[in-house]
Amino acid sequence: LQLPPHTPQQQQQQQTAPIAGQPQPASPPTAMDFAKLLQQNQFILDQQQRSLQEIQAMEEKRRQEEEIRKKEEELKKQAEEMRKQQEEIRKLEEANRIEEAETQAKIMHMDLEMLVETAERECARATQIAEPIVTEASRKALSDEDVVRIADEFDSAKVEAMAALKACSAFTAGKHRQLMGAREETKKAASELIQRIGKTERTLAVTSGRAMAAKNPARQRIEAEARRVAAVQEAKRQEEMFKRFDSNRDGKLSADDIVALCKAEYKFDLQPERLQAIKKSDAFKPDGVPFLKFASLRTMIGIALGEYQARVRREEAAERKKRSESQCAQVEKDAKTLQECASGIETEVRKAEMKSGPLVAFTSAKAAMALANVESAASDVDTAVSAAKDFIAAAKEQLQAMNGEGAETPLEPEAQRLAARHTHGTSVRLQRLE
Repeated sequence: LQLPPHTPQQQQQQQTAPIAGQPQPASPPTAMDFAKLLQQNQFILDQQQRSLQEIQAMEEKRRQEEEIRKKEEELKKQAEEMRKQQEEIRKLEEANRIEEAETQAKIMHMDLEMLVETAERECARATQIAEPIVTEASRKALSDEDVVRIADEFDSAKVEAMAALKACSAFTAGKHRQLMGAREETKKAASELIQRIGKTERTLAVTSGRAMAAKNPARQRIEAEARRVAAVQEAKRQEEMFKRFDSNRDGKLSADDIVALCKAEYKFDLQPERLQAIKKSDAFKPDGVPFLKFASLRTMIGIALGEYQARVRREEAAERKKRSESQCAQVEKDAKTLQECASGIETEVRKAEMKSGPLVAFTSAKAAMALANVESAASDVDTAVSAAKDFIAAAKEQLQAMNGEGAETPLEPEAQRLAARHTHGTSVRLQRLE
């Protein structure tokens, strides 16, 4: 900036200096001119001061902005340092987590390895047992009994193998993530263990299917042979039975032979009307039952036996009903006697209470009795109480007899229910009196 002159001498020199091309003033400046000049100078000074203040304000603002920038850079550096520290901590935690996961996975692998080896060993043992029957060539050299026996042995070994596989499944249930670990080699090892379990299960299932396919036909043949042998033996037994009851050895069973057969083998007496029906049948014609018709005879005997058993059941039911009615009548009679006995016991108890009245008055200190009267009253009370006790004992014995205790023939259900209804109330009554 080129500042104007500030001192009055400079201003005067500037004013008095001759300017080329201008006319010279005719007269010196007045006081008014000096005042105007001073005012102009003051205005210029104010402008310069304001400019200086603006410059200072701008400088202060720049300085503050510089400080803010430095603080922001410092904060950024601190944030970056903190981020780096957090990243290092995260990496360290991740490494620790991976290490812990690997350690846990390896421990689980060791435990699972033992279980898988056990399952494989049991599966191999079961497969080895079933080996003779799983192929057609080896099975041809075996009998059906041997096939069934080997299949049963395989089933027992299969149970052990299935238990071992179940232990593997229970161990891995809900632990797939822990079992896999964090590193690829650990995941690969876990996958191999799981694949071994699946392979063992498939091998056992295939062997089981083949063993069952060999066992079922063999068992069916054995059962068919057993039925055939049983049928032959039954036929032989029937023939021996026929010969045993063929009294005259003519190859036919007469009417007497049939009656003896029913009594000896079927334990019942053949009724005459049923015997007549047998004699009129085609099996008996002309004069007896031949062995070829023996099966038909046994059918007719079975019908007769059913009729006999039904008749016996009806007779037994009628006998039970008759016995029940008789027992119920006896229970009603005994109950009535018990009621009368209980009334007599109550009478004896009241007598004993009346006789014990003077003794109660004697103990109250309101009355006095002679010693002889006291002894007489006490003796009368004892006599009455003894009589009541005898009645109660007799009533209890009658209660037991009414319930059927000690009887030769037990009570029928109807009589038992009736006796229970009567004895309950009487028992309570006797206990109260006692």
